[in-house]
Amino acid sequence: MISLTEAQNKLLDEFVDEQRAIAVEEQKKNLIGVPTSVTLACWEQGYPYTGAIGGDLTYLITPTSIGVIIKVRYNPTTEIIDLTDYDTF
Repeated sequence: MISLTEAQNKLLDEFVDEQRAIAVEEQKKNLIGVPTSVTLACWEQGYPYTGAIGGDLTYLITPTSIGVIIKVRYNPTTEIIDLTDYDTF
């Protein structure tokens, strides 16, 4: 099982907060038609609308012979953060 350290979780939280704000603004700029009440409610809470099941984060785990590479993609913006602790390699 892979788990993130406290420092990695802090970096991830900061990254997600930044990406959420970007994603909401992008959705507002690129909106076609009238937003639904669900979309508006998401935006008011600071989240982009990501569909019925969410799915805003994808964890990319790559085991190698020298360590485990951990990256996380924020799907609405497609930006990726590398959380790998290369000092442990």
